[in-house]
Amino acid sequence: SFYQKIPANVDGEIVWVTVRVRPDLLIESKSEVWIIDWKSIGKVATRYNVIETMKMLRYDMSGGLYREVVSLFTDKIVKFFLVFAESVRPAKEKVVMLEMQDSDLTKGMDDCKIALEKFARWQVDNDCWTGWECDNKSGYHTDFTMWD
Repeated sequence: SFYQKIPANVDGEIVWVTVRVRPDLLIESKSEVWIIDWKSIGKVATRYNVIETMKMLRYDMSGGLYREVVSLFTDKIVKFFLVFAESVRPAKEKVVMLEMQDSDLTKGMDDCKIALEKFARWQVDNDCWTGWECDNKSGYHTDFTMWD
């Protein structure tokens, strides 16, 4: 695991949010570090299905965060890969690997910073996240159906 404090802006003030990334696999060469994140896919692992799953589950955000944090611990180029293993029958053995592009990881990290700012605001206010109905102000609710 890699732990890092990431700055978040809350009303012009910097609030430090501690994050942890836990890559499934790191491969290090003389010039690069590869982060490998294993995923299962409940569909046939076609190019279209893999990319749609990546977009729907916002793997660009986690990939961006992983790359950002791991980059702080090395001077090497850090790349992020998703490895999808089919979990549908009869295939169940097809595995595909996708290298996420820099532009997608950068956009994902930008969106991740927005999410971290929302979390930091919750830390400061000890209040509900936008759109949540809160009774106890704990920030933990098992009955929500959507969030922003």
